[in-house]
Amino acid sequence: MTSTGGLLAGVRVLDLSVWRPGPYATQLLAEIGADVVKVEPPGGDPMRSYPGLFESLNANKRSIVLDLKSDADRARALDLARHADVIIEGFRPGVVARLGVSYDDVRAVNPSIVYCSLSGMGQQGPLALAPAHDLNYQAWAGALRPEGGEPVSGKLPIADLAGGVFAAFAICAAVVRRERTGEGEYIDVSMSDVLATWTGAVPPQAEGVDPDARGVPGYGIFPTADGQHLALSIITENHFWAGLCDVLGLDDARELSFVDRMARLAELQDRIADAIAKRDRDPLVEELLAHDAPAAAVLDREGMLALSHFRERGVATSDPWAGAAVGYPVTFSDHPAARVTPPPKVDEHRGATFGAVTIRPLAKGDPKAVALLERDLGGRVQARLGELVDVSEFDGFGAWDGDDLVGAATENGDELAALVVASARRREGIAGALLAHVTATWLVTTNDNIDAIRLYQRHGFRLAEVQAGGVDRARELKPQIPLVGNYGIEMHDELIFRKVR
Repeated sequence: MTSTGGLLAGVRVLDLSVWRPGPYATQLLAEIGADVVKVEPPGGDPMRSYPGLFESLNANKRSIVLDLKSDADRARALDLARHADVIIEGFRPGVVARLGVSYDDVRAVNPSIVYCSLSGMGQQGPLALAPAHDLNYQAWAGALRPEGGEPVSGKLPIADLAGGVFAAFAICAAVVRRERTGEGEYIDVSMSDVLATWTGAVPPQAEGVDPDARGVPGYGIFPTADGQHLALSIITENHFWAGLCDVLGLDDARELSFVDRMARLAELQDRIADAIAKRDRDPLVEELLAHDAPAAAVLDREGMLALSHFRERGVATSDPWAGAAVGYPVTFSDHPAARVTPPPKVDEHRGATFGAVTIRPLAKGDPKAVALLERDLGGRVQARLGELVDVSEFDGFGAWDGDDLVGAATENGDELAALVVASARRREGIAGALLAHVTATWLVTTNDNIDAIRLYQRHGFRLAEVQAGGVDRARELKPQIPLVGNYGIEMHDELIFRKVR
């Protein structure tokens, strides 16, 4: 398992997507700690035909190849889904249902799954099945000509990238909810929907200005004398306009208000363009910035990577496996994003699971189990339902990382007597893996044990009975039981959960 120790450490993501939008979403998640297993079709993700782009979208991930049309591989995918927190897919609507890995299929084995479908036109609607790529989504969303006129095609695949960002955003929101309530979520992200909301329902119309006016004086891209271009972005701000006029020698226009400037739009824009065309780009940008006018050099990719500002912020960087790279688009003070492993080779991690542990039977009295119980469960002797029980004296299952026992579950008949995970290995899905192996049908926990309560419910247990004051009575048998638990909640009651068949 790859982990950066980031904000999403312990979140397990099964990625069924290929090309750019879905992998971009999971790359954003992987760099802040999520454990991403990338499922590739036979032959690999077609984005591998663009090696540089593939590298930028798939660091920190593990790769396995599954043919989802195969019964065996479909079963393998569902087994991975059983232990995942999140699944993302980017097929055309209806395909995952035909493959047997739809939300309903996955929810049958993992009721609390967060399942994200990322598509161009959404899962429903008259155009849901329309063949399309990024440019088509922009066209349908009005992004190429929002105010009419001639369409303008941008140079970036904004639909793909916006869809990936919103998928990651929605997934994080659903994971927060899941952590609080144990409830899963189905997410339908449409790239065209995102762009349509950016196009908006109303034009950006200023008061007192000709509604047919197209543009703003001092806003646009202008060629310079040295064959380069600079960008200006003055809108209503009079102080920005004054600085521009001071640098370009437009003294007679310096005190014009925004409304007055808009009334002379074509004239002023021509004068600005003529003045800029006589100057070289970089010295002019420097002078404009010094006069508090919003100007920027129009850079290409090479220029962006060389810009000292981006290099200082870690946006323009490098990886051990790539001479030039871009960093994470957000800076976190305490849990920084990171790329720690290179993009995987096709099927490099065949047989991968979530978590690097093996579950196998555990004999009663196992010395490593006793040590784990003493260290991480408050002792092998537990008090519940009015009696003291040595929970190490029951058989069960252990979670092993090599020779290290990192989790254990013991069963007393049909009761789950103990479930414990080493404190350093929590939030890796180990407890869930153990619960998937036990046959116990009921258990006792305490009213403060919030994470465990959510976990039990995700695995089919439901609250059946409350023993009010049960912990208070247990504390008489075992005085070292604290009054306040790990969540700052006073422990007084025992909760009995039973498995729902």
